[in-house]
Amino acid sequence: MRLLSIASSVVGLRQSRRPIVSTTFLAILLTMALGTPRTAISQDTVPMGSPMVLLHSETNRVLVDISVTNKGQPVRGIEKSRFHIFEDGKEQPVLSFEEQKLGITAPVAPHAALPPNVYNNAPQYPPATAVNVLLLDGLNTPVQDQMQVRKQMIAYLGKIAPGTPLVLFTLSSRLRLVQGFTQDPTAIVKAVNNPQEAAGPSPVMDTTMEEVSPSKEMIAAGALARVAEMMRQFEAENSSFKTDMRMTITLQALRELARYLGGIPGRKNLIWFSGSFPVSIIPDPNALMLPDPSSVMRVYEPQIRAATAMLASARVAMYPIDARGLLGLSILSAEKHRFSNELSPNGNGQLENLGAATGQFVSDIASDHETMRQVARETGGRAYINTNDFGESIAQALADGAHYYTVSYAPPSKLKDGTYHHIKVEIDGGSYSLSYRGGYFAEEAKKPANAPENTLIMEATQFGAPPATQVLFESRVLPADAPDIVAGPKLADGPAGSLAANLKPPVKRYVVDSLVNTRTLACDADPKGTRQCQLEVTLVGYAADGKRLNFADRGLTLKLSPELYQRRLETGIPLRTVIDLPSGKIFLHIAVRDVAGSHIGSTEIPLQIAGK
Repeated sequence: MRLLSIASSVVGLRQSRRPIVSTTFLAILLTMALGTPRTAISQDTVPMGSPMVLLHSETNRVLVDISVTNKGQPVRGIEKSRFHIFEDGKEQPVLSFEEQKLGITAPVAPHAALPPNVYNNAPQYPPATAVNVLLLDGLNTPVQDQMQVRKQMIAYLGKIAPGTPLVLFTLSSRLRLVQGFTQDPTAIVKAVNNPQEAAGPSPVMDTTMEEVSPSKEMIAAGALARVAEMMRQFEAENSSFKTDMRMTITLQALRELARYLGGIPGRKNLIWFSGSFPVSIIPDPNALMLPDPSSVMRVYEPQIRAATAMLASARVAMYPIDARGLLGLSILSAEKHRFSNELSPNGNGQLENLGAATGQFVSDIASDHETMRQVARETGGRAYINTNDFGESIAQALADGAHYYTVSYAPPSKLKDGTYHHIKVEIDGGSYSLSYRGGYFAEEAKKPANAPENTLIMEATQFGAPPATQVLFESRVLPADAPDIVAGPKLADGPAGSLAANLKPPVKRYVVDSLVNTRTLACDADPKGTRQCQLEVTLVGYAADGKRLNFADRGLTLKLSPELYQRRLETGIPLRTVIDLPSGKIFLHIAVRDVAGSHIGSTEIPLQIAGK
């Protein structure tokens, strides 16, 4: 589900033959008054769904994608009159209804060639009713299970029909886009087979403290029981810390996926192979014996719901598949718990600890599976657990997401207070299994204009992060001594960027002129129709090894009359930002944030800066 503005089409931004030199709204007016066109918008269109929750419009709609199956098979041809949709228990009139059928899609068409030194973040995707995202999660999956997943995935992809839209991501210490959208399964197989693209071992998978044992001095001191207590506390806190790290990285990856997929229309099926993702950390049966049991307890459900709400708003349905397959108790080896056995204060240490470990194992698995079911429910997908046939799971997920119904209604409440609204769908007649998102968050109340959004900016400009497509823009990147820049307005003197003083010479100044697609912004309107658009553009330069070298940031607030706002819808909003960069291979991240909507667009540009 997403909330959709009636203006759902987005005009593609294209650079004209004349350079972008306007730096403020006053400059735009002067340019128009002089009759010298500095920027232009082509008639090309980039279809795009509203990327996030609640655009500021009087015509907001809640969009709900509904998968309907009977005994695992999609049900076709259900009439609109049989659908009933409820928000917070009250039935809502259906405003639009469409049965989405996956047919033969055209190949992914490359974007029209851009002029030299011009880049954009417009997504490339196949024109299909649904596209499919494969996520191989090494962060939360043991290496041996990753190998099994890769093997079965390769076998299944060898049978898949050409034309199925697929994109491949991996997750370890960060999310990585391995293969962009393709309808050629062999391209995905090649990427999966590439050892350099493998997710790799998790940097923070939980392990027991096998390598830690009490010193002879501690035992000789007669404090064996106290040592056992301290060791249990230490192990529990270490496990909780590692889970915190995995949860932080995983939730950031899900948010990045939502921003990457937000600019692609239609349904996206996220098939996520993962081995562990707990909602909460529940202490083991011996937790009450710990000196501080509360220090190892965590509850992640609010953060998970917020992340899945972002995905559902981008019309992403999640299909988690337990990468561990059919689970047994082989994890519970005597060797794994030998130190706990040695420290047991009674003679039944092995049985006592095996029983406790068994209880904890069962609890952990139940928590993992409940999380997988939760994220599937919240986004309208399905969870696949306790199965070793991953190929069949993929096939079912693709089939489930290939045929669906899209229903829209007007949200009954005009309040944008951040509350969660529950959605329920019923169909008259028949016995069906329905999958759809469970609800949505109404847009949060207005934040102060200077409220920091550090997390949003930092995640979108992280080295190697996939592009964000919620806000569309095009940027021309030129050195300050380029003729087009020299001929334009004079640049300000002094260092450019917060870390410019730390750069080793030689240093080159670069000018980034960005043209932002106004239709992807949430510009507030007052009673007279005047719109206020608040933008922030951030530049971050990275070395080839990922070290951050410099960053620059600037904001712009425009108050536009209804007439001027209509013009900006056609011409875009220009922004100029300047940054100093050292010589060598540089990766420049450009991010444009919509302050009112808390949306963002970003892209990464490689630059080779000469030493002289």
